[in-house]
Amino acid sequence: VYRLHNIPAFVPPGHGLVYLAALGIGRSAWAREHAPVLTAATLVTCGAWAVWGLALSPQLDVLGAFWFGCLLVFSRWGRSRLVYAGAFLVVSYLEVVGTTLGTWRWSTHDPTGLIAIGNPPSGIAGGYAWFDAAALALTPVLLRWYDARRARVDA
Repeated sequence: VYRLHNIPAFVPPGHGLVYLAALGIGRSAWAREHAPVLTAATLVTCGAWAVWGLALSPQLDVLGAFWFGCLLVFSRWGRSRLVYAGAFLVVSYLEVVGTTLGTWRWSTHDPTGLIAIGNPPSGIAGGYAWFDAAALALTPVLLRWYDARRARVDA
């Protein structure tokens, strides 16, 4: 929920910039050179934050723990491990600053009321891993659809 109860104009392009920053970090020479340490540090830090969100936080964070689980899976089997580490760095920083300043606040539960959400959720970078996986899976499908549609129009 944003402070002014609207979605500010910077939010959609901001998410794109966050992903581009994560991509830039993930593809950097520094990240490649330090890949094992960067990945391990990301998972240990995010895991500790997720445990804190489940056990110690004043606002229970089940969603963050779920997303941390997703981050673990994508970090093990995904194609963009360093991008996910970059996403954790960028997103965690922005979320902590944004929620601390009161620019936005996460609801305490998801829309069903069943899943508790931290403010911010600890494993939110796992959500960016899902975006990455969806983009990799859907882009070829969308390109085939576009090419087929264009071929019909050109015919």
